[in-house]
Parts: sequence; structure tokens; C-alpha cells
Amino acid sequence: MAKYDVKKERERIVKERRQFKLEFDAAEAHAQTQIECLQKKLAEAEKAAAHQIEHLTMCNRTYRRIAEQLRKQLNNCERENEELRKANEEQKKLLEKALSGANSQNETFTIGKGGNDKDLLQTIDHLETRLREEEKERNKTSSVLVAYMMQCFLLEKKIQDANLSCSNVPFTAKNKTENLKPMLLMKKTDKVLE
Repeated sequence: MAKYDVKKERERIVKERRQFKLEFDAAEAHAQTQIECLQKKLAEAEKAAAHQIEHLTMCNRTYRRIAEQLRKQLNNCERENEELRKANEEQKKLLEKALSGANSQNETFTIGKGGNDKDLLQTIDHLETRLREEEKERNKTSSVLVAYMMQCFLLEKKIQDANLSCSNVPFTAKNKTENLKPMLLMKKTDKVLE
């Protein structure tokens, strides 16, 4: 080979090396940009997942608090129903006693204190008034119970929606759309819901 050809070959090799270095630097910069973009998306997804977990935890606390209130309301309703049942039975007994007393008064005479009919009627009136008040209170309690049940239902719906929105987080890598299913998020959500 001539000296001239060797010199040209060296220049060509130097140019190719420069070109390869430029292409390599550009590819490396592009890869670094993509890595940073993916890291940013991952950080956003983790932040969204943490927010969803916090929201689920808050909803779960609210749900438990409402469930406890509902249990108390239910116990109160059961107690009031028992009191109403007892008052009703007491009223029936007094009515039967009054009726049997009225029937027996026509047949026999009363020894001792007479005029118990007035006291019995007052007791019956008092019991009827008390029964009406207890029924009103029971109706109020029932309407409050229905409102709480509706709130529970809405909270359960929110929790289900949050679970669905949290289960699949899409991101793009190398021109492909993939779904993140963070196992850590699922485990944390399961712990929260227990």
C-alpha cells in the first residue's frame, strides 16, 4: 500500500471512530432520558398507589366506625323493641284486668278500696302515651339506621372503586404498554382490608 492510501485509511478510521462515538453518546443520552422518564413514571405510580392505600385506610376506618355506630343503634333498637313489647304486654294485662274487673263488678261486690277503675284508666292512658312515644323513637332510630346503612353501602362502593383503580397502573416502555401489578400494593391493601 502506498503512503497516501495508508494516510487516507487512517483518516477514514478516525472519522468512523468519531462517528461511532457520537452515535454511542447520542444513544446513551437517549437511553438515560428514557430511564429518567421511566423512573419519573414509576415514582408517580408509587405516589398514586400510596395515596390510594391511604385513602383505603381512611375509608376502612370510617367504615369500621360507622359499623360500630350501626351496631350500637341496632342494640338500642332491640332494647327499645323489647321495652315496647313489655309495655304492650303490660297494657294487655291491665286491659284484661280492667275488663275482668268490670265484668266481676257487675256480678260481685268489692271489698276494700273501690273506684280502682279510674286508676286503671289513668295507667292505661299513661301506658298508651308511653307506647306512642316509644314507637316514635323507634321510627326515628330506624330512619337513622337506614341512613347509616346507605353510608356504609356508599363507602363499600368507594373502597371497591379504589381497589379497581389501584389494581392496574399502565406505563409505556420501549413502545409497549404494560400493566404494573405491584404485589406490594396488593399485600398492603389486603392487610388494610383485614
